[in-house]
Amino acid sequence: MGIFRVMLNGKNFLMTMNGKEQKVGFFKNVFVEAADATAAEYAAVDVLRDDETLVNGVRNTVDDPPMLYATEIEEIESLRPPQGFIFFMADEKFDDASAAS
Repeated sequence: MGIFRVMLNGKNFLMTMNGKEQKVGFFKNVFVEAADATAAEYAAVDVLRDDETLVNGVRNTVDDPPMLYATEIEEIESLRPPQGFIFFMADEKFDDASAAS
């Protein structure tokens, strides 16, 4: 079993931000224990699926689902405390490299 940092990128999340319903995206580092990088990706996605604040805040309809991608998976030496989300408006352009720094 290894310890992994998985950078997740959420896109097309319809949420209420600042009192207004709008599409947002986010980046979030998730730290998990897993057998390999593939298992780490699935475990990280499961962590977000269990995040009540995120799940309860999503307003997407079935025909316009939010999307979630792993943009980086890195084996690390020790677990780190949970970190918050980095949200951005859906019309803003971010590349994965700038979000990871």
